[in-house]
Formats: sequence, C-alpha cells, structure tokens
Amino acid sequence: MHVYTSKSFRNEHRHRKQVFHNSGMWTNCVYFLQVRIARFIHSRSQISQLSQSLHELWMIRMIYWSIF
Repeated sequence: MHVYTSKSFRNEHRHRKQVFHNSGMWTNCVYFLQVRIARFIHSRSQISQLSQSLHELWMIRMIYWSIF
C-alpha cells in the first residue's frame, strides 16, 4: 500500500479535482440543482417535495465527496 506524503497526497487531490472539473460533471450537477430549485419554486410545492429535493441534494453531496 502506498503511503502518501502530504505533498504527493495534495498533488493527487489536485489532479482528481482537475479531472472532475474538466469532465463537465460538476457543471451538470450545478445545472441539475438549478433546474430542481427552479421547478420547486415554480410549483410552490409541499413539504414532501422539499424533503425529496433535500434528499437529492444529500445524494449529490455524497457523490461529490466520494470523488474527492
């Protein structure tokens, strides 16, 4: 198992971050969130949809953190 020095760990982290941003996946996540929020505001929805949106936000956040 490779033991990271703090420097190599930082470089690895930066590289993964770069790949993630370059892939356009982050843009897609942001776009998806904007659509969800706009739709939510537009429909003036009930608590059930709010909790669903929060759940989706949480899932995206978990995916985001697992990538970094």
